[in-house]
Amino acid sequence: MPEIKPFRALMYNTDKVGDLIKVLAPPYDVISPQEQDEYYSLSPYNIVHLDLGKTDPLDTDRNNQYTRARKFLTEWLKEKVFIEDRTPSIYIYEQEYENIKRAGFVALLRLEEPGHGVFPHEETYLQHRLDRLNILRYCRANFSPIFFLYSPSSRDINEVIRNTKRERTTASFKFQGVINRLWRVCDSSSIQVFIREMKNRQVFIADGHHRYEVSLKFSKEEKNAGYIMGMFVSMEEKGLRILPTHRLIKTDFRFDTPEFFTILERYFYVRKFSSLQDMFSHFHTRLLGFGMYFGKDTYYLLSVRNIKKIEHGFEANLPPCWRRLNMVILHHFFFHQILKVGEVPEKNIKYVTDELEAKKLVDLGVYNAAFFLNSIKPEVVRDIALSGERMPHKATYFYPKPLSGLLIYKF
Repeated sequence: MPEIKPFRALMYNTDKVGDLIKVLAPPYDVISPQEQDEYYSLSPYNIVHLDLGKTDPLDTDRNNQYTRARKFLTEWLKEKVFIEDRTPSIYIYEQEYENIKRAGFVALLRLEEPGHGVFPHEETYLQHRLDRLNILRYCRANFSPIFFLYSPSSRDINEVIRNTKRERTTASFKFQGVINRLWRVCDSSSIQVFIREMKNRQVFIADGHHRYEVSLKFSKEEKNAGYIMGMFVSMEEKGLRILPTHRLIKTDFRFDTPEFFTILERYFYVRKFSSLQDMFSHFHTRLLGFGMYFGKDTYYLLSVRNIKKIEHGFEANLPPCWRRLNMVILHHFFFHQILKVGEVPEKNIKYVTDELEAKKLVDLGVYNAAFFLNSIKPEVVRDIALSGERMPHKATYFYPKPLSGLLIYKF
């Protein structure tokens, strides 16, 4: 079962760096190249210098983004850019947006093989795993917490969180429209509540699959019982929000042919709309299907005619909770059997949460088609994880993201 413990976090020294807003950033995997440049320019101490260093055409095995990150980290520790907390603590982390609050706690989690108290739900990319593994090897640090869900909720943990939130914050600031608040829990009795209660919970990786996989690999390389920094949020937390992640693809497939729609209508009811808003007004939580756009301000809503006909193409032993996911229908049926593109290479697919951005990239010709999905509930994430199956890449987008650099675990 999950084993957690407090730790002495590294935190930015505001006397040295000034405003926290200039040195923090979202997790590495949601930062675009343009945003990377912006964070670089905000401060010479921005966390992006460590967590998502720039590459250079002249990089070598001895001088690259990972060696530079290690050099920066070593120098910043000497210069007191980071200060280590005096006492091992567990940290309450609350984020508020649009008057919605989501609170959890940050602690270290002992690394275990998937299925032994910790359950993943999403596929990963080799390139990202190699990148995160190099960060660990060179820096020996976690710059942002993995986002974990735990279920069911614990009254005792909730009580400690409520009581702690009545105290003065360790940090409080607004970052990109989201209010972030941090409190420290360092008394032993409260810490024992977290440790005791989490032994009886199942933990699900919400965000950070690549980092968890490579941390487990790194702990085996080091031949020790490794730990990883995580933010733990109850699945029953009212402020828990999962945004839909839409897909854009590059392909030679011709979407504007009568033959395509003839095949399409064997499996889907197809409705045409003249605006994105109209199409989304017909999305609902029980929809089996997805939206499609390939230009000229014409949108299509594809609703499954007969789910059993689609499921016939899947292996019989796969659980219904997996077979009836819209993203599975899109990736494993539509892409494979209708478009005949198989597994779309990473370079030919993009994931976005903004449907207007998706439309724009198709209109500009950067991608050939966009596919719009609805959001899923945390219980679906739990059921898929417990089934042992994995969703397609970027299946979920938990919002807001815990920030990089607010708390750092150096080992």
